[in-house]
Amino acid sequence: MQSNLQQLAFLQNKIEQLQNAEFHNLSDSASRLPSSVVTTLTTDDSGYVWFLVKKPPFPVSEIESEFPVRLNYFKKGINYFLQIRGKGFSVTNAGELSSFINSSSGLDFNLFNDNLLVKVKMLNADYFETPTSEKTNWWQNAISSIGNWFGTSDPWVPKHYIQS
Repeated sequence: MQSNLQQLAFLQNKIEQLQNAEFHNLSDSASRLPSSVVTTLTTDDSGYVWFLVKKPPFPVSEIESEFPVRLNYFKKGINYFLQIRGKGFSVTNAGELSSFINSSSGLDFNLFNDNLLVKVKMLNADYFETPTSEKTNWWQNAISSIGNWFGTSDPWVPKHYIQS
């Protein structure tokens, strides 16, 4: 079993390579953030994924401070994807927002006029490897089929990395 630090480093690397995710707020609240495609700004050493979402049409003060989240990371041409579930937090505290901006390069306060900073604490992460679409000859297909008959591992079975 991998240590938590190794698991986190693995996930940070994979998230950095994929960058974009489908963000889904799983709350039942009427004033929840809508699902959207987000670009990861950073994944910190505490296990938080940070990104921006468009500000909703209602006041930011009405948004829940904590909410359940699912992030689906994928990229065309990459032979894996991630599904992360966790607890999301809208970052509205001026001190925390300022601290994040100061620690990040290339961000300024103007970016936050139309966007809201969200951080998600990763509680569960599933890593899926997808079969490659490389062309194979009939001999490779035959060997692969025989291997499948005798119970080789299924590439669609997730590998769990973080469980809380």
